[in-house]
Amino acid sequence: MKNKYFKPIVLVVYFFALASLLVVSYAFFSVSVGGNSEASDTVITTGNMSLLFTDSTQIDLDNAIPGTSVTKTFKIKNNGTIPTTYDVYLSEILNDFIDKNDLVYILSSPTGCSNLTETVVPEETGDQSKIVSSCAINPNVEHEYTLTITFKDDNTNQDDNKGKTFSAKISVNEYKVNGDPLIQKIIDLKTNGSTELEYDGTETLGDLGTVDNNLRYVGENPNNYVEFNNELWRIIGLMNNVQKEDGTTESLIKIRRAESLGTYSWDSSDSSTNRGDGINQWGPSGSYEGADLMRELNTDYLGSVTVGTNGKWYSGMNNSKTSEMPSNTINDLSKSMIEKVVWKLGSPNNNNGTSIDRGDSLFVAHFIYEHERLNYGGKLCSSGNYCNDRITRKNTWIGLVGLFYPSDYFYATSGGETTSRLTCLNMPSYNSQTNNWFHSTRKDCKNNDWLYTKIAQWTLSPASNSNYADSVFEVDGDNVVTPGGASELKNVYPVVFLKSSVIFTKGDGSELNPYKLVM
Repeated sequence: MKNKYFKPIVLVVYFFALASLLVVSYAFFSVSVGGNSEASDTVITTGNMSLLFTDSTQIDLDNAIPGTSVTKTFKIKNNGTIPTTYDVYLSEILNDFIDKNDLVYILSSPTGCSNLTETVVPEETGDQSKIVSSCAINPNVEHEYTLTITFKDDNTNQDDNKGKTFSAKISVNEYKVNGDPLIQKIIDLKTNGSTELEYDGTETLGDLGTVDNNLRYVGENPNNYVEFNNELWRIIGLMNNVQKEDGTTESLIKIRRAESLGTYSWDSSDSSTNRGDGINQWGPSGSYEGADLMRELNTDYLGSVTVGTNGKWYSGMNNSKTSEMPSNTINDLSKSMIEKVVWKLGSPNNNNGTSIDRGDSLFVAHFIYEHERLNYGGKLCSSGNYCNDRITRKNTWIGLVGLFYPSDYFYATSGGETTSRLTCLNMPSYNSQTNNWFHSTRKDCKNNDWLYTKIAQWTLSPASNSNYADSVFEVDGDNVVTPGGASELKNVYPVVFLKSSVIFTKGDGSELNPYKLVM
């Protein structure tokens, strides 16, 4: 564009005057998106998708001068019963600006979709420009966008844009999602001979009396990656007989975040309660709201901050809060995929009122799994400075986000050349003999277990002790399943159950090509 340097201020006044006399002919910038300018709450429906303009379908920026903007908010909703994806375009574009780059476009990224494209302004009238590409949307989900178009002010003479116009419509193209149920994919992989998946042969005795026989990913680094919440998570396995919030049971896939959220306390308390070291009760009980980490993961981490203070989570004795809250919370699309279930809170080492040591010959995979799911609580003591909380231990909790169990860690091993998987599953993680996971001669057990991270990580399960009411099981950096004080700082890997309706559209489960999930 020629003569782009601003003339004296008198010329700017001249432009205002000219616009006021000749509003239509000499408006610098007139833009419309949609149709009827007098419509309100206009809804345009195509297929299963609806396009909603909350005021009118038209944007006007009359008599505009450089630096002026126009903003339009619109919503896209999937009214159908199946997942789909969509593109958004600026279409039927009329743009006779001399320099197309004098218009700047900014589109907000709604919760649930970040697939915005860099807007390329068409050079020819009638072309269209894609502004959102392949955004996945579940049934009855709505995405809200805000589009801002600005007449750029770059201290140049805009004489040649006098009387020029830009107009366009917003259009939506819908695509049906083609994919298969993720549950069926995992079953098919095992049926076709995958060595990365093994049935665990588990059963729960006592009041439940179920044979679960969950199908789990095993080995040092199996192809169990999924893209969830725009980040990598990993499939623990297909868990059977999972009780949902409504009381029904179903087979559901359990996944956990591939990277730690950070190091936090499992729980903390004031100095008068268990010496400030916390309470080993995960869910609410009476007036007790539940463990600090449970509340943080199921409020703050889900996008509703109620526990974090000044951006901090609990991280030490006496209700200390010094650790930064996670910056990446669960988005709405991912939340819609999570099933609310009943989590079992039995203590793995409570043998009907008597605690057993981590090195006891009973403390092996099948025993741990059973006792996690029985009505053996995490508190055996009744007095003392580390046992004065007076909180009744509950054996179940209904919620969205939890942690993995000690048994998940045991069952993720594939064993190896020196120690078979079956042998590993029948050994405790630690004792003074050679027949344990910790000993160097049994390194196949931990080295071929993808849940062994070499850093201390919290589990969901309380640890029973005759003197302490603040103990929770962790997997420490040496692979030992061992009790730790609830206020201690350990790594946190969130775990959720996916709804059975979740499907995958592509991917092979590898870290570089994870399964892409939609509902």
